[in-house]
Amino acid sequence: MKARFSIFFLLIWFSACEEDIESFSLLTEESLYVSSEKAQLVGRLISDNKLEVEDHGFWIGSDESFSDPIVVSLGKRTGPGRFLGEVQDLSPGRNYFTKSYAEFKGEIIFGNIIQLNSKNPGIFSFFPEYELPGKIIEIIGLNLSPETKVFFDNAEAKIEDIIYESLLKVRIPPIENNTSPKIKLISNGNEMVFGKNFEYIIGNFSFVGFPEKFLLNKSLSFTQDGKFYVGSGLISALDIHPFFWEFDPELNRWSTHELDSDPHINGFGINGYYGGGMDYNLVGDTGVPNPAFWKWNENIPIKKADLPYPAVNSIAFQIQSKIYLLGGSVEGFENLLYEYDINRDSWNAPKTFPFKVKNNLTHFVYEDKLYFISDRKELYVFDPDTGEREIIGMFPGDNSKGYGVASIVGDRVIVGFYEQSIEVWELNLKNISWKRKSDFPGIFLGNNLGIFSKNNSIYLLRSTNQPSSEYGNMEFWKFDPDKF
Repeated sequence: MKARFSIFFLLIWFSACEEDIESFSLLTEESLYVSSEKAQLVGRLISDNKLEVEDHGFWIGSDESFSDPIVVSLGKRTGPGRFLGEVQDLSPGRNYFTKSYAEFKGEIIFGNIIQLNSKNPGIFSFFPEYELPGKIIEIIGLNLSPETKVFFDNAEAKIEDIIYESLLKVRIPPIENNTSPKIKLISNGNEMVFGKNFEYIIGNFSFVGFPEKFLLNKSLSFTQDGKFYVGSGLISALDIHPFFWEFDPELNRWSTHELDSDPHINGFGINGYYGGGMDYNLVGDTGVPNPAFWKWNENIPIKKADLPYPAVNSIAFQIQSKIYLLGGSVEGFENLLYEYDINRDSWNAPKTFPFKVKNNLTHFVYEDKLYFISDRKELYVFDPDTGEREIIGMFPGDNSKGYGVASIVGDRVIVGFYEQSIEVWELNLKNISWKRKSDFPGIFLGNNLGIFSKNNSIYLLRSTNQPSSEYGNMEFWKFDPDKF
């Protein structure tokens, strides 16, 4: 009886051992990664014992019956554990089913079924928003296939690299007809267009030239009757420039006018009026303030009411029939605003400006208001009649050294030419948006002597302490902001 009992349990033990050796289970885990065209699949073969399977991997189907499956075969495997596979033949935006499988002793065993959704490609942003043709732009998206194509309007761009299906490095194509094209991507049959346009950096500089090679500085300038005037400055530490130079953009010609008045070093000029500054210069920018105020009339200066304060390095601007003088570098007057009535030839009592101002701040007038850019890059708009002011934006460029200039062209203003900077920017005054223009090609260590616009072109006169052998210390440029 005991022998039979022992044999019976021995048979059970052998049977259990054999079942343990040959039994296992499969688990299909959640995918590690799913994009528009591929997925990284995870399976696990679970067993307490060593075993060998002839093949293992995954089935992927578009329906739960796996009527026409994609098979990812990973081959033979010895022993339990986790295994990974990748499918690269998915279509974007579709539902799929997947299950792990193993072939053991001629029989295929499946794990549980899980569902996965292939992703649609998408786009988020591009940078920079403005750049030159031939440069690299980066596009951020997701689930972008290696066959992705990029277009600037209809011009196809070359993709230099695709990183993790989410970052494209794209070579900007040449400008065709539009300098503000839409960027379009086609990926896995999906067409995606950015809402914001890309802006080509454009603008053409041409050197006009100045008739003299001396170094002019601390001068003043103004425009009148479509012509540009500059003078009344220094050509050396103590030598005063005795002329006004006149430039006629229609004839592309310079001419000179002798001054019959005392000089106005660091004075101001605006729309045919000029004055202020100092009548001679001493060491350290000190001198005797010149209170004279003039109107240039057919090449003859007409004396007007004397200035009410020493306007040295002051900001001058005109709105309607009034000329305003703001601040300057003379102590006690740095934050005063004076108003001159052209019709009455008289100055009104000053108003107090909230902070000190002088002509190192870039400024311009648009729709009867003064705009200026602070040294902290704030774009202010100021109404001299009401005294109201507000910050409406920020200058995106480098103004750390000050003394930039601005010139209106329609509803835009060209801003830049700051000391030790080659940046040029355009501000759309209707929607207060900035875009970069072509860099200034001249000597960037220069002083701006005057800027004006004519027929949608900008003219800029500069002096530099780095003379060229051909042009000396003076540079006169024409800038066409819309040419490329």
